[in-house]
Amino acid sequence: MPDADKRCRGQAGLETIAIFAGILVVLMVILLVLPNSIQSGEVLRQEQTAKRTVQAAATAADNVYLSGEGASQTVWLEIPDIWDPARSFIGNQTNTTGWSDRKLISIYVRSTGDVFGVSRAPVCGAWPAKSGKYMVNFTYNGTANRTVPAHVMVNGESC
Repeated sequence: MPDADKRCRGQAGLETIAIFAGILVVLMVILLVLPNSIQSGEVLRQEQTAKRTVQAAATAADNVYLSGEGASQTVWLEIPDIWDPARSFIGNQTNTTGWSDRKLISIYVRSTGDVFGVSRAPVCGAWPAKSGKYMVNFTYNGTANRTVPAHVMVNGESC
């Protein structure tokens, strides 16, 4: 009987070690997967923020443009943390003279690329320099002439 008792205790010890090792493996897998899931969720939140921002900017530009001379609107916009200011633009990425091409509003998100909003109005301006929440002013500029048609200025940027 003493040998059988020792074997039972030895087997119980091995089973305990196996269960403990299994729990450690499950914990390791969870700890490796969890940060990636959290990071993916944050990237998705930042992309949604960029989409809301460009849509709100395009809508504000449309509202001001359709209201005409003297119209102005100030809206809260949030610039996401993972944006690239050098590749983001309001109006047009290049300094082309074609005003019909200045209807795009873009925030470049580093993880996925450009997030676009399209305005019916020609717009010009610049995004704030850093990420965060800002009050941004959209103003109708009706000083139309042959080279510069009526357009919407963002944050008073002259075009």
